[in-house]
Amino acid sequence: MQQIKKLRHLQLVKYLGMASTLSLVAAACGANASSSTASTVSSSSASTTVSVSENTTLGQKILVDSSGETLYLFGKDAGGASQCTGACATAWPPLLANGKVQAGAGISASLLGTIKRGNGDMQVTYNGHPLYTFSGDSSSGQVNGEGSTAFGAPWYAVSTQGSAVVAKASAPAASSAYSYTASPSTTATSGIPQGNGGDQDIDNNGGASDGDGNV
Repeated sequence: MQQIKKLRHLQLVKYLGMASTLSLVAAACGANASSSTASTVSSSSASTTVSVSENTTLGQKILVDSSGETLYLFGKDAGGASQCTGACATAWPPLLANGKVQAGAGISASLLGTIKRGNGDMQVTYNGHPLYTFSGDSSSGQVNGEGSTAFGAPWYAVSTQGSAVVAKASAPAASSAYSYTASPSTTATSGIPQGNGGDQDIDNNGGASDGDGNV
């Protein structure tokens, strides 16, 4: 009888141990599932924002990325496709779409879009123009790429209407107020009639009077 009680006790302990183990496994699986769900939500909430900034150098509002860096269009791009790859894309990094593309203040959401690049990345467009940053801009507000003709075509900042912002040419230097006018040349005269003296005195031969008193 005593042995039967011990056997039942051991079976109960074994059962409880198994139940406890199963509970721990279930809890761990639940935690992993929650972590995976949170990760998915976090990933899906990622976005790329295009905003507007007043640029003092260009004297107007232009498009910028979420870091405030100037966005450019490439004159060589046509038909909504990017012609900037390889070394060009290193110097002029494409603005890639990380999740949803957001329109910041002053941006027309209807002009925003995306295209698929040759490597499969999605690039943000505005009014059909693929957008790029410039490796030569080290901080917000800089427009060092404006007017560059690197890689075969001009690069321009982008206006809120989605057109190229062409920097105004420098005004020509003002001309000097000083001007030199040559004085008219004058011929000194002696007051003595010329052209054979005017007195028919042939011996002076048109020169100054020789003072011989001839009339």
